[in-house]
Amino acid sequence: LIHCDLWTSPVCSFSGFQYYLVILDDYSHYFWTFPLRHKSDTVDIL
Repeated sequence: LIHCDLWTSPVCSFSGFQYYLVILDDYSHYFWTFPLRHKSDTVDIL
């Protein structure tokens, strides 16, 4: 089972990232965090 969450940072980073995609693997308990500049970049990650 995979859980995904896309959230908006209240402050834009110095690199221009405003969104973060977090993916959690329920079986292995590994998680990945992807910084995104645009919400539409989520499709490229998934």
